[in-house]
Amino acid sequence: MLRSGFALASLGAVQSLAGATTFIAKQGSTPIIDATPQQTRLRNPATGTVGVALNPVAFTYTGTPSAPQYWVITGALPQGLTISPLPNSGVVSSPYPVITGTPIESGSFTLFAQAYGIGGRGIPEPIVFAVVANVHSADSDKNFKISLLELTRVIELYNTRNGTTRTGCYAVASTSTEDGFYPDADRASLATVSLSSYHSADSNRDGKVSLLELTRVIELYNTRTGSTRTGAYKLQTGTEDGFAPSP
Repeated sequence: MLRSGFALASLGAVQSLAGATTFIAKQGSTPIIDATPQQTRLRNPATGTVGVALNPVAFTYTGTPSAPQYWVITGALPQGLTISPLPNSGVVSSPYPVITGTPIESGSFTLFAQAYGIGGRGIPEPIVFAVVANVHSADSDKNFKISLLELTRVIELYNTRNGTTRTGCYAVASTSTEDGFYPDADRASLATVSLSSYHSADSNRDGKVSLLELTRVIELYNTRTGSTRTGAYKLQTGTEDGFAPSP
């Protein structure tokens, strides 16, 4: 069963596309696929994050007698993504389809796009989508729950000290840590910093975990279903950290 209503259309046999044809795909302005029947020069996955709008993916052929007239689409897209224009029985009537949307599931998904045109047809070209879960930085096992061990890690960052002064400063780790960060004991409390990424608890993006920000993580940790603490949370737009308790 194919997602998003994709199905293989029976279009009849035509000759293969001839000449120096190149299948090109870009995510935004970044090339991710550059392949001919003889050589694959580039083939990277399109990347995305659950709950975050995808940087659009566009694809076509170059080097053909004319632009493709339509595409036959098979395979799977992550839920939340769509092709424009919308496929009709698996056929996209445009030479330049674009994939957009906001993925709502993580994983690896492969879509196959086969072009048809005046010069014939191409081979089904795979486009891989690699979507990662958008989890809280504290959620090191990525199960959408904050455990006691994960909470104590945030408390560790909150308790970072520069000398005798608690600063709550942290930095992006250059080696593997459970959350991708480490306590930055060398930075003074009033020092400003710009990080390549910020901990989810750090809602004001100042490179520090404050008491108020810590209590927010404690709130997520204390989520309950009935009388049972679960620590479950979900994505939620419009909150200070982009998450909400999920009882």
